[in-house]
Amino acid sequence: MSYSLVVYLVDQNQISRVVNSKDSDLFNELKEHFLDEHDEDEWEEEDFNVKTGLEHLVSGAPISEEDRHMVGYGLEYLCQFVGGETMDTDRFASVHYDFLEKVKYVLPLVNRGAPIPTISLGDDFPYIGYLTRDECKKLSVETEELEHPDQGILLAQNDFFKWVDAAASENKDLIGFYY
Repeated sequence: MSYSLVVYLVDQNQISRVVNSKDSDLFNELKEHFLDEHDEDEWEEEDFNVKTGLEHLVSGAPISEEDRHMVGYGLEYLCQFVGGETMDTDRFASVHYDFLEKVKYVLPLVNRGAPIPTISLGDDFPYIGYLTRDECKKLSVETEELEHPDQGILLAQNDFFKWVDAAASENKDLIGFYY
């Protein structure tokens, strides 16, 4: 089975302000925003309950180990809510993890965990990672001429550095979700 990597160009500070804010008005705003794109059933769907993940992120509501993976999906939704821009990840659609290992540069966007230390994720998908704006600025300056015998890997590496350059120039962070 193959999975996909989705990467957001986002200001982590905006997400930090939401996490554990205990702001019920903000939570209601999140719900309304979600319902603009989805129906009520999806909000409280038993098997895939975004509401549970967002409640935990915003208010610190208890969450079962069984639902802990929803925190990751809630975090992705927060990226969208605060205006995170989805990067072009077409080359990372329907790929196996070994492809990510070959591209190697993207691994911090997959296996580093949440960018905010207080966010506790489950062991299930999505796998999450990030690069801070400072890390992106450093990588952007240090970029060397890429070479790889596999053209697909080389193009994917080039895409990664386009994301890094965008983050560096816009003074934003990258957060990745692999599922």
